[in-house]
Amino acid sequence: MNDPIHGAPDAARRHHAGPGGLQAEIAATLADASWLAEWLGDNLPSHLPQEIRDTLELGVAEVLSNIVRHGHGGDSPAARISLECRNDARAITVEVRDHGLPAPASCFETAAAPPGFGKDALEALPESGLGLALIRSAFDEIDYEPGSGVGSNRLRLRRHLR
Repeated sequence: MNDPIHGAPDAARRHHAGPGGLQAEIAATLADASWLAEWLGDNLPSHLPQEIRDTLELGVAEVLSNIVRHGHGGDSPAARISLECRNDARAITVEVRDHGLPAPASCFETAAAPPGFGKDALEALPESGLGLALIRSAFDEIDYEPGSGVGSNRLRLRRHLR
């Protein structure tokens, strides 16, 4: 059965929301990446302010999109991306794993904060790299471990709540 909103087969997605946090696995496609980011945003703790929920959803959407586009060279329905989200009183932690090409380890260290979005700032937007800046602005800590050979890439993102 196809998801009428995003067009991807429901069978390609596995997800669970429970007291231990959120877990999901999707096909490495842009449609599934979009669905997963939205699902995460909808299932974050309800006590979080909407601004934080929206920021985390956007940051995760950028991470997943980059994995599909750069790690897998585009939609790769046979490849899998997994996500786990845990929270406590101090932070939300999102861990994403995939088996695509590793990102350069320094890419998360060098991402600058995004420019302001006023009328004059539109001309200053970079051609590329804005997604990394959005990821950096959504999370307080980013820890990336590239896989080796057929190993798994692991990206751990943390947003402090206090």
